[in-house]
Amino acid sequence: MPQFDQALAEAFYFEEPDVIANRTGRLSARQETMFRDGAVLYRKQVPKIMWLLAVALVAVIVMVLSQAKGDTGQIALALGATVAAMGVIVLLVRKNYSQADRFEAGAAVQVARGPVAVDQNPYNWLTDGDHVVGWEVSIGEVKFRFLPEQAEAFTPGAAYAIYYADFGQPRLSFLSAERA
Repeated sequence: MPQFDQALAEAFYFEEPDVIANRTGRLSARQETMFRDGAVLYRKQVPKIMWLLAVALVAVIVMVLSQAKGDTGQIALALGATVAAMGVIVLLVRKNYSQADRFEAGAAVQVARGPVAVDQNPYNWLTDGDHVVGWEVSIGEVKFRFLPEQAEAFTPGAAYAIYYADFGQPRLSFLSAERA
């Protein structure tokens, strides 16, 4: 029978009710709230992004037009920059709203079971310039990226059940884990 692992819970900030809910293929109430709050944050970022880019865009246009003095090439360049900036704004807004929609819709709780492998030197992980600042933990083909202190909570080779959700982000959303 699976065992609640306090060291994992402390490393990843989950609680026993999370594991119990995840075992049955559901999010816990706390996890549902977390993703709902995440959706709200993604939606709140949109106006901030739009205002920031709009102010920057107006500043660039004013600067270019003040220096153009009737030069149609400069004006065309300002117009092109405006269209490009508007495209960036639209992409950022769509990305944030799409992620918020995925969080609100929820995702099926998935589980990876089996022996854990810990890679302290993944080839495509972030660095601080001198060394890798994250490790890869995998069960079969399912890979997770964790901070070293989190990855150290797993015993390499030991069997675990890692519960996660896939919200279409570059990384899977870790929910909870237990020894299998």
